[in-house]
Amino acid sequence: MALVLLLALHVVLSIAGFAVLWRRIESLEAQLGALRDGSAEARPENPLTRAARVWGERAEAVAGNLRGPTLSPETGRGLVLALMATSPAIAFFFQADQPAIVASGLAIAAAMMIIALRPIWRAAAWAAVCTAGAWALVGFALGAAHADPASYSIFVAFCAVAGITHAHLRRATPGSTMALTMAAAALALASQTGMVGAAGVAFGMIVAVAAIVGAMSLRLEAMHLAAFGAAVIGLFVLSGQPSAAIWFTPAAAWAGALFLAIAAVRVPQLGARGVALAGTGAFAPLGAIAALNAAQHGLANPYAAAGAFLGLAALLAGVIAQSALRRARGLEGLRVTLWVLVLGAFVAVSAAIALALPVQLAAPASAALALGLVALDERLRNDVWRFFAAMAGVGALMFAALTARAVLGEAVAWPPFAVIATGVVLSSALAGATAFVLMRTKSARISAFFELSAIAFALGAANLAVRVGFTEGAPLLRPVTFVETGVHAAIWLTAALMIGARAKLGAVSAREFAMRALGLLALAALTVSAGLHAATFAAPLDAGLMTRASLGFALPAALFWGHWAFWRTRRDESEARWALGAAAVSTATFLIIEAAHAETLPEWARAAAVALSIGAAIGVNFAPGVTRAPEPLKLPEKSPSRVERQAAHSDAA
Repeated sequence: MALVLLLALHVVLSIAGFAVLWRRIESLEAQLGALRDGSAEARPENPLTRAARVWGERAEAVAGNLRGPTLSPETGRGLVLALMATSPAIAFFFQADQPAIVASGLAIAAAMMIIALRPIWRAAAWAAVCTAGAWALVGFALGAAHADPASYSIFVAFCAVAGITHAHLRRATPGSTMALTMAAAALALASQTGMVGAAGVAFGMIVAVAAIVGAMSLRLEAMHLAAFGAAVIGLFVLSGQPSAAIWFTPAAAWAGALFLAIAAVRVPQLGARGVALAGTGAFAPLGAIAALNAAQHGLANPYAAAGAFLGLAALLAGVIAQSALRRARGLEGLRVTLWVLVLGAFVAVSAAIALALPVQLAAPASAALALGLVALDERLRNDVWRFFAAMAGVGALMFAALTARAVLGEAVAWPPFAVIATGVVLSSALAGATAFVLMRTKSARISAFFELSAIAFALGAANLAVRVGFTEGAPLLRPVTFVETGVHAAIWLTAALMIGARAKLGAVSAREFAMRALGLLALAALTVSAGLHAATFAAPLDAGLMTRASLGFALPAALFWGHWAFWRTRRDESEARWALGAAAVSTATFLIIEAAHAETLPEWARAAAVALSIGAAIGVNFAPGVTRAPEPLKLPEKSPSRVERQAAHSDAA
């Protein structure tokens, strides 16, 4: 009963104080209006009237001085605010309920923020911030917040909404400060009593209102970003509580849907100015889906998470379309907003590919994504499509590398050649098609990247097939032999010749680089492998083609001779010189090994074969014209005959 009487007295005094203050303000406004009207209607007056008026005003001034000094309106308003902010503390002397006292103080703070909407009460805004913060701290210090979290949370949310309203209608700084303070108080209480409760609901309401109001004006964009950060912190706090087993999924889904809906409405309206909203709208649902999958909650199934990612990518594509249709310049008018939205969609699709598909299918899927992006670039020219096509190409290379690792590690359920065909060969074809489309759109650099990727895919597939063939499907059980190394080198040399034959087509610089790099790689691999397997050359040679050590030099030697002829025809002396040297040395090594193990030949014949092989390998490098083909023969023009000269002379006459 004492509490009810105290609250009633408090309400009556508050109403009386505000009524007196209101009447005083109206009186002052009326006097100011009368003075303005009097100055506007002033007329010339005679000396007697003027003297009477002056003496009368002086008499009134003297009477005012006798009555004593009066308070200015600003001082009066400050005293009233101080009285109202501290008035709930009187209840402590009457042993009143502490949660009710704290709730009264928070309610007064919210009322002060609402009153601050009137320009004359502008000073009440910061007073409300201080009052709300003080009573929120008092609630924690006295335990009132924990004793009755419902009433505390209700009035904390009321204060926050009042602050957000003031930030939207008047000044952003005091209103945002009050909302941030109250959000911190609600989160602190929710972290102790549980996010699934009154404090958690209040915190969620503050976040939602701040996110929506912050998106309504670019002036309050920082409030929207703060709400995004608060939502992330709130979900992190919830994830560590026992109630997360049930409530984390709906809370994360609600947070992601909130920011995505805001972006879907506001980004098409703002266009290039909606970068921040596009970022929160794209990455809030991305983070929610990833968290639900990683935490094994609502989207623990990888196919369900992949479906959610694809759905998000489709929604972001719809936002891009709506934003572009509202602009006269289309996609160009979106600027950085377009990049942010496409980044979100690209990450979503890439995550879906990684979650739902095995590596042998993820590689061609990424390559197909790159092809789709460059096809879109052909219709809607923009750098963003080509950039993310290149990123998809990088993803395809990574998945292809994982495919090769799985094949070599015998970690695939499919037949090895089927894995190679789907994961590497198909990716090579798609990368080549992407390079072809890019060449048609005059995108030389990215086309060169995809041509190199196609070459890498094709060579990787061939090398994997050779490895599986040499080991009979058990790469872990059999080491790499010298003959297998020779076959790998021969594949690289063959690819280099094929690329060189068509070097003038497509990305010329990329093809010439690949041709030279493959030749040098083959030579380096053959040299290192020969050093590692030098002891096997002294052992008796096997009769089988797959294990005969000398054959590791034979096939590369023939292809090195092909390289020498190619570079000699192109009159490139440096390239022809190293190709000739490699061809001569590998041929001589092959002949020496075969001659050394030829049991049917006498000793002198074997020694002669060895000497001749070494001498020929050295002498061929000094032969004239071996590195540069002669100029093609040009015959002189045929002189006209006597009959032709006579016919020309007669025509001239």
